[in-house]
Amino acid sequence: MSLIHAVRSTSTNDNLRNIIIQDLTIYFEDFDVLYKFGKLKGWEETYPVYKTALPQQEEQLSTSEAFHIWDHISMRYEQIELIGIFVNFAHDTEFKVILQHGLYIFNKQVKHLEQLALKLNVPLPNRPTLPVMSPIDPETIKDKFMYRNILSWELTSLDTHVRAIIETIRNDSLRKLWSELLNTELEYYDKYLKYGKMKGWTRVVPIYREPVT
Repeated sequence: MSLIHAVRSTSTNDNLRNIIIQDLTIYFEDFDVLYKFGKLKGWEETYPVYKTALPQQEEQLSTSEAFHIWDHISMRYEQIELIGIFVNFAHDTEFKVILQHGLYIFNKQVKHLEQLALKLNVPLPNRPTLPVMSPIDPETIKDKFMYRNILSWELTSLDTHVRAIIETIRNDSLRKLWSELLNTELEYYDKYLKYGKMKGWTRVVPIYREPVT
């Protein structure tokens, strides 16, 4: 959590953020190896199993793992709904293409998560209804406003992936999936942040300056 906080708060220095992202990726690789070793040795506690009417899978789910599947789907539903609205109001052509690409990626991810949930008998959250477009002056919604909202969602996604990895303590293949989502999100967040900085849409944070001697 300290490393992901460092990624979140390192928005000015791109080189430093990339170093921290590399450290975070290596840390989770080590975490995975160490955790599997502990399970092999029998040093891990037995966590509550997610009970279903389906035959037990080779790798069972814990109750927290079932929640994270549901939580990820719910989060992506909300993000897809938000971007779907914003894409209709984007003024900058390049920004609109970025939003459309984000929709494609998120829809692809959520489809995979839905299939996984059905396979493991995890209930699906309610899908959002199709947005009803009321007459709104497009000029009232600025690209900067939409960009910052999506950037905030990106940070939420990073935190959600990290918590899921840490709390996936029974099902190794599911933890691998969360790690893949985290790595994809980190790459996308880094590019999205750099794009916003180029456009002048990111918030200007206080800059550290060495004291004059």
